[in-house]
Formats: sequence, C-alpha cells, structure tokens
Amino acid sequence: MELIYTAYNIIIQLVLIILIFHFAFKYAKKKHISLPIVFFLVVFQIGLTYISAFFSAGTHSDPPMYFLHAQEAETWFSLFGVSSTSIRFLIYPFVNYLFFNYYTIFIFFGIFSIVSFLLLYDMLLQFKVLKIGSVDIKYLILFLPMYHVWMSFLGKDSLTFMATMFLLREFIRKEFIYIKVILPILILVFVRPYLLIFALLAITLVFSFQKINSSKRFLLLIGLMFFGLIAGFLILYLLKIDIMTYFSERLDNVSYYSHYKKEGSFLDPKQMGWLEKIFAYLFRPFFYDAKGIGQLYVSFENLFFFILFIKFIIVFNYQHFKKSFKLKVLFLYCLIFLIVNSYLIYNLGLVNRQKYMIVPIFIYLLYYFNNLKKNNVKAIE
Repeated sequence: MELIYTAYNIIIQLVLIILIFHFAFKYAKKKHISLPIVFFLVVFQIGLTYISAFFSAGTHSDPPMYFLHAQEAETWFSLFGVSSTSIRFLIYPFVNYLFFNYYTIFIFFGIFSIVSFLLLYDMLLQFKVLKIGSVDIKYLILFLPMYHVWMSFLGKDSLTFMATMFLLREFIRKEFIYIKVILPILILVFVRPYLLIFALLAITLVFSFQKINSSKRFLLLIGLMFFGLIAGFLILYLLKIDIMTYFSERLDNVSYYSHYKKEGSFLDPKQMGWLEKIFAYLFRPFFYDAKGIGQLYVSFENLFFFILFIKFIIVFNYQHFKKSFKLKVLFLYCLIFLIVNSYLIYNLGLVNRQKYMIVPIFIYLLYYFNNLKKNNVKAIE
C-alpha cells in the first residue's frame, strides 16, 4: 500500500511539474518573455522546493507541523481560521481526500511562487534596464537564492507573494479592474490579514492629505475610514488580539525569549532604537555580525539590497512622487509595514524571510523612479 501511495504521488508531482512548465512557457510566449530565462526560473524554483521539503521533513518547523495537523484534524472545518490555521485548512482536502504526501504539497505551493516570479519578471521587463556596473540587476533579483528558498516552503509566504504581485499589477494599471483583486484580497484576509490593514491605512492617510475638492471625494474618504475601522476590528477579533495590550505584552515576551535563546540570530528589541530596528529588519545579518556560513552568505544578499536602497535614494524624484497618489500609497504601505513589523524584531532569520513581503513593491518603486529619470515622463496618478 505504501508503494502505491508513493507511486501515486510521484505521478501527481510529474503532472504538476508538466502543468507548471506548460503554463510558464505559454505565459512567456504571450508576454514575449525569454523562454530560457523562464525555463531556468522554473527549474531553479522546483529544485529548491524539493531541497526545502527534504531538509524540513521530520523537523518541528512550520511546514511539517502544517501537514501533520491537517492529517490529524477530525474535520475540515475544525481548521477554519486565519493566519497559520488557514494553511492547514487549505491543504486538508489535498492531504486527506486526494492523498497528497509532503513533497506533493510542497510542489503544489511551488506553483504559487512560480506564478509570482513570472509576474515579477514581466513587470521588470516593462522598464528600462537597471544596472549595477555592467550587471542587469533584474536577473540578480529573479535568481536571488534566499528569495526562492523562502518562497519554496509550504506556508504563507508563497501565497502572500502571489497575492501581492496580483494586487500590485492591478493597482499600477491606468484602468483599475476591481473584480481582479477579489481573489488576492481574499487570500490575504485569511493568510496575512494585517497586510490589508496596512494597505487600507496607507490609502486612507494618503487620500486624507489630498485636496478634497468634491463631496464625492469627501464621502469616499469617510467610507474608507469607516470600512477600515470595521475591517481592522474584525481582523483583530478573528486573531483574538487585544490591541490595547498586544504590543506591550508581545514586546516583553520576545525580549524575554531573546535572552533565553542567546545563541544564533536572536535580538532583544528592547535594547534597540526604532531606526536600528528598521536597519536590522532590512539589512541584517551583515558582515560584522554574521555567525556561520549561512549568515555570511545572507550578508552578501543584504549588501545587494543596501546598494539597491542607495540607488533608490539617488533616483528618487520628489516632484513626481508628490503628484502621484499611487506612488505615495505604495511608499507609505512599505513604511507602515517596516515600522510595525520591526517593532517586535527578535530573530534575524524570521525578518530575513518577512522582508520579502515588501521586496516586490520596493523593486517596482526603484525601477519606476529610475525609468522616470531616464525618460523624464509623467508620474502615474
């Protein structure tokens, strides 16, 4: 019986991989994207997905726990919920009805990552080439090993990446098609609902500082604020968070935990200022505090992001920025994300994974301002 189960899953994995390649090549031809780049992108992601599945199997990390809890759950809807619970709920029918094994579930989630990288590649091709020296950085971004590693795991990251790319693609278009954002918004509602709170807050804040020159705009602002409050309280209720005590209690807990776990990449957030936390969130581990070969390699990737950040400062154009509602929303969303998430920073490994939630938006802003500088074109509204 075990042999049949294994053979069945190998067949399912092969079918999924064939479908992934078929979709990727079809998308590449439609968008006039380089087929060799797409081929290597898919192979790279699938390879790292298998490696991640192999090394995480049997550990106490999140992916095997998701799989185990889905296997052992009494009913499907007993797992219904948000955040980590939503992953268990999502994989339950595949594990218990379709009998997917651990590796097959990983490949299934790998589809979300590959779709996301294809969308990112397509987005970058719309801009002029951006180089560091003589190197085209879009290929460095697309093939950053840690980017693919974090997106290769069974969990929230690949779904968040895909939802972010779909929302970003629709948001930057001249004609915003509301029906196309329903599914990615629903994904975020269940997987990472706080990201929607950040987005609503960014939109409301930018809109409130715009000149309100009509009653329609005023009513829209009131509606956004009302909807934002309702959505925020609903999400906090679902997550069982008391906002009045959450941050102070959580800060105490992670500070105690960082002292308890002195080795590795643990930090005490109480001993860091906010700017120090944001720097650590974006660029640490860095060479001066790297512990081991893994963190030393990550330091090189963080150096790359630091160079991109300096490049962003150089190409940033305030005159264009202040005229564009969408650019201000994207920028403020990233800023809110950094301020809130860095407040409770305590583990460099965790933040190295989390920062990739805003990397696509940062990369878009970098390329956009670089394009403006080279072409001197009008900013998006």
